[in-house]
Amino acid sequence: MNRVAYIPIGWELLDGTSIDTNSKKLSDLLFNYGLGLSLKVTVGDQADLIKRALGFSLNSDVELVVISGGLGSTDDDLTRRAISKFLGVDLEFNEDCWHEISEKVKSRGLPLLEKLKLQAMIPAKCELLPNPVGTACGFFCKKEGKIVAVLPGVPAEFEKMAEILMERLYGGKRKNLFLKILKVYGISEASLNELLLSVIKRFPVFTFAFLPDAPEIRLKIKGYDVSVAEWKSLAAEIERVAGKYIYSWENKPIAKVFGEELEKRGLFFAVAESCTGGLVAKTITDIPGSSHYFDRGFVTYSNEAKMDHLKVKRETLERYGAVSEETAREMVLGVLEHSNADIAASITGIAGPAGGTAEKPVGTVYTAIADREGRIEVVRNFFPGDREHVRRYTMYKVLLGVVKWLKRFYPL
Repeated sequence: MNRVAYIPIGWELLDGTSIDTNSKKLSDLLFNYGLGLSLKVTVGDQADLIKRALGFSLNSDVELVVISGGLGSTDDDLTRRAISKFLGVDLEFNEDCWHEISEKVKSRGLPLLEKLKLQAMIPAKCELLPNPVGTACGFFCKKEGKIVAVLPGVPAEFEKMAEILMERLYGGKRKNLFLKILKVYGISEASLNELLLSVIKRFPVFTFAFLPDAPEIRLKIKGYDVSVAEWKSLAAEIERVAGKYIYSWENKPIAKVFGEELEKRGLFFAVAESCTGGLVAKTITDIPGSSHYFDRGFVTYSNEAKMDHLKVKRETLERYGAVSEETAREMVLGVLEHSNADIAASITGIAGPAGGTAEKPVGTVYTAIADREGRIEVVRNFFPGDREHVRRYTMYKVLLGVVKWLKRFYPL
């Protein structure tokens, strides 16, 4: 794959005031042309830093360097001057660029300030890139057999002008693209990679990226000019060696997969949550249309709530504790009794940072699933980590536990 370097400019990108969203836009666009972003160097608004970043990028194995930011009309917009000095050419006033700026400013009823002429200064021997959104013109030129393109950093402007740039440089050279993102759960990144090593070697026309987002992994598979038969062959091999860990072949969120499995069967779900504090119900209802399969949720945080709303016995809580197999069992049965759900789940655990003991350390969570056919399963889990880690892992455990339950006991 041909390689591209990207240099976003601005102190605000380094101190966290602004977030660089242009990298993903550029990467997605490059993919359409069979190109890949292989290098990114973020620098502040300082001429020597800009020149050093450009020199470093040009000395790398790239064919295109895209620079963004610093093309405004204020004193800290130094990109034009830095680029012209690096190229060893003068800045020249571009009449076409100035005409575009003037027309836009007048149409918006704003004063045509003299300072705006700075945005019409373009390094000699560079080709103008029009800005269909804002006033700062971009430009591109050749240096040492490679292309240097300079665009505004404002996201809306950058996106449109990057598209214009790619059309100018590569025209209709778009590839026959293939992209699949699989969602994987229940295996580590290293173990998944190990499982797929032989498959990856057998299918060199595809590239694989392992993108962990605990507790799941996104497996990103890309290819150019690959056939349907090649993908089907690859998919069959992936299914054979790692299929039991894949919960979505279409990059669907966990709650979407969960909801589709319930809705296909015409079943309703309800849940009782303690340590997750409503996270499961919130995740489910983030998906539009969840009323088709989600009945209700109980957040029974205190012992009194467990007794009042789920009829958990006081003696159970006193003898075994709120975080126990026995309490989780009574909670899930209470959900079935006090809801219209066909399948229910319950959660009780210690999310921390305090509350753990030697017998039940922080991260201990009991989850239970039950249905109206009398089936019930209670599992003791241990999710070491901080409070949000425990809650997030528990949410995944319950939603994907229900999906497995449905496929096991309610086959289509």
